[in-house]
Amino acid sequence: MKKLSVLLLLIAVLLGSIAAAGFMYGLALAVLPAFAAGIFVLLTIAAQILSAKAPGLYKVLSRITAAILCVALVMCAVASVQIATCYFDDEVPENTTAIVLGCGLSQRDQTSPSLMLHGRLRAAEKYLQANPEAVLILSGGQGADEKISEAEAMYRYFESRDYDMMNIYKEDGSSSTEQNINYSIELALREGLDLTGGVVIVTDGFHQYRAHKHAHALGHETFTVSAKAPVSLRIFYWVREIPGVILQSWFSFK
Repeated sequence: MKKLSVLLLLIAVLLGSIAAAGFMYGLALAVLPAFAAGIFVLLTIAAQILSAKAPGLYKVLSRITAAILCVALVMCAVASVQIATCYFDDEVPENTTAIVLGCGLSQRDQTSPSLMLHGRLRAAEKYLQANPEAVLILSGGQGADEKISEAEAMYRYFESRDYDMMNIYKEDGSSSTEQNINYSIELALREGLDLTGGVVIVTDGFHQYRAHKHAHALGHETFTVSAKAPVSLRIFYWVREIPGVILQSWFSFK
């Protein structure tokens, strides 16, 4: 097998593994890497046929493909470094405002937190237990396949645990990371909350970079409190986050 074919096949296997990690948790988004894996399998077969039928053309195309893949690899590596800069927890200020970012509800009943969202809620709860005077803003709108908003599901989580709900607010109009931050900051200012000491962002580590970037654009200092999702899920969403960083943070595509 030619070198290019081997490389394409390895990429297909990698994408297939990522898709398998997603399907393990019933994630519909896993269809995308699975589809991409199928494309790379077809490219592997096409490269093998081309190398036998038109070796000259194969040589030119293999060099072009290798160059494109190298550029893509460098872009992914740079984006991963950026993600890692906000991945780990900070020494967070006491009793300040924390924004908890939504990430979908359980497909089982469309009203309870998904596995990922449950992890974020546990991280927020840990911060709240250590800082009982902190304010939480629960941010997340209602998706097409959800019976209630993510903010409402998160609110019910804390309500069921007998927390003082006076310091817990719902932001239920957002549908993206940028809106999560923008709408939550607007809510905080509207309610007269003090943000001068910075804002704690509660989400998964791979998601922190984009969230922090949006908050910084509004002029706010940010601190990290990250959820601890299963490793396979973290890998799946880390890879998914890379295009988000490249498209939204580098090129400002919404």
